Amino acid sequence: MKEEYGVSIDVFLKVIYDAFSHRWKDKTPANKYVSSLKQTYDWCCRNWDLVATSVDSLKSTDLEAIVKEQCLQYLPNNVVFPDLTVYFVFNGCDGRGFKSEIYMDITLCAILGKEKCVSLLAHEYHHSCRANFALRCSNPKWKNAFETLSCLESEGVADKIYNLGGVLPDNDYPPLRQLIKKRKEIYENAPKHLAEVEKGILTDVAPRKTFSEGSNHPLGNYMADLIERRFGRTLLVDCVGDPLKFLKTYNEAAKQEKRDEAGIFVFSKVVIYKLGQIMEDL
Repeated sequence: MKEEYGVSIDVFLKVIYDAFSHRWKDKTPANKYVSSLKQTYDWCCRNWDLVATSVDSLKSTDLEAIVKEQCLQYLPNNVVFPDLTVYFVFNGCDGRGFKSEIYMDITLCAILGKEKCVSLLAHEYHHSCRANFALRCSNPKWKNAFETLSCLESEGVADKIYNLGGVLPDNDYPPLRQLIKKRKEIYENAPKHLAEVEKGILTDVAPRKTFSEGSNHPLGNYMADLIERRFGRTLLVDCVGDPLKFLKTYNEAAKQEKRDEAGIFVFSKVVIYKLGQIMEDL
């Protein structure tokens, strides 16, 4: 890992060293990610016994069987499961999935508790499974638009398995409380934020800028919720790995919902036309 959220590996390692050496200065780091790491490691130092016990409990669980069972709720029945290896690391209130490897923030094991942590692992493993059959876009002309839609679809469906922006934890853990508060606000104001996503698609804005605050999680989850509510889980699963179908299906669901409830965002015909162009060039 050379860089994470704009933070070099040298800075990342210094954060770890300073945290465990109790060398933090009084002021909060300007970079939000470094600030989150600081709070994570400080909490971990104060609660190390709880962290160690929580990780040991997870290690003694048949993680692979439970994770696969949860994933299969939102995957096609013929999915090929990749190998699963879980690493417990320090990553600032986050989990990551790369092919057959999942990296879980060690502090979250203690904060979330065993059941929720296993579900978060399933969320990350869903990404690994999806990667084996997901559509790819090789045309650089559509790169930003396609990746924007992929960010919505992949996280939106995986959040159906476990949504890190859900219920506030019992423990006093500022990074997670801040994340949950922000994602809840975005979800509750999804139509406004989806209008901004549409602008980004039409003006070729990079997804990293469009979703600078991780808004693809609550927005994708909002879209997935609407699809499942209107059309059922089977049709939502049909969208997994196909970001273009995901947006089109959401739009159909939104049109139906709009008849019953005001304020529902429907993507414009211009965006739908652009989807057709992308599909032709895949």
